[in-house]
Amino acid sequence: MDKPLCKGDAMHGHANIHPFIHHPGTGMPSIHVELFAGRTLEQKRALALALTEATVRTLGGSADSVDVIFRDVDRHDWATGGELWSDKAAAAAKP
Repeated sequence: MDKPLCKGDAMHGHANIHPFIHHPGTGMPSIHVELFAGRTLEQKRALALALTEATVRTLGGSADSVDVIFRDVDRHDWATGGELWSDKAAAAAKP
């Protein structure tokens, strides 16, 4: 997928969710979630469960065949529109 399924602003975070099919014969996805570092384990557990439930509800199959992989990215390693998110956060914090 070229476009992220979920996109937020600097205050609420930013996440790209890219589904990849990888289970031969089942068509069930591996869902890769890239998001700003700092989410809690509880938040990741809740998102993994929600994504898994939505995938099973939409595509069928079993929850055991859905993988969710989280990749935390520091704001200084993510740029949008040619500007690092760390710079956007610093600019927003200035009076």
